[in-house]
Amino acid sequence: AQARDAARRSETLGSEVAEVAMYNAQTYFRLGDIEQARRRIADARAAGMPESRLAGNPFLAKVGVATR
Repeated sequence: AQARDAARRSETLGSEVAEVAMYNAQTYFRLGDIEQARRRIADARAAGMPESRLAGNPFLAKVGVATR
């Protein structure tokens, strides 16, 4: 519950949207919520996160969340 709350709060700040989305994708994946993790990856892409950063993230690449 604390991790979800922290992720939600970080998103309401509205700064560094792409970075926050990428880090929150990792958080949601660790929580077992793949749907929310993928949603955050889509948010990161929409906010301009380069595909190379997503694909190059060892954690996201390892679990296959960053793939389209």
